[in-house]
Amino acid sequence: MNFVFIGALLIIVSMMYVGETLHNQDFEDLTPRDIYNWTATNLEWNESTFERVKTNVTENLNYSFVNINRFSNILYKTIDWMGYTMFEITKGSIEFGYINADKYNFQFTWKLLIFYVFFMVIVIGLPLLIFLIALGYIIYSGIKALYQKYKNRKGIKNDI
Repeated sequence: MNFVFIGALLIIVSMMYVGETLHNQDFEDLTPRDIYNWTATNLEWNESTFERVKTNVTENLNYSFVNINRFSNILYKTIDWMGYTMFEITKGSIEFGYINADKYNFQFTWKLLIFYVFFMVIVIGLPLLIFLIALGYIIYSGIKALYQKYKNRKGIKNDI
């Protein structure tokens, strides 16, 4: 599994945990809330504002300028789409966590995913550890050889 998928899964499960926390808080206060209305009013994506450049193609116009404007329009629409998608996924995750707080333990799932991420970082870092040990041995051997050279030049009788 790649890190983008794991990151998205962490975001979804953490938002479900937020919904579970909201449910537990409402249960303690004995004030249930309309979770759908709450997410619709509190989580709203504001489209990114930019001025779309609409150009008329004429004989004197630089075509690279037109293509750059088209690419920037595509880029801004993609950013809007990604932001809107993430907000809708967040709303759905909070609502799912709020409704199913009695059935599932999202805190355990979140901690399990965090453990999995740390475990994967350690597994990825193990080959690096072998090189660090080898580098340490090379540095130790170099220092020892320099000391031996210094000892032989000065006539010091101590051995390491």
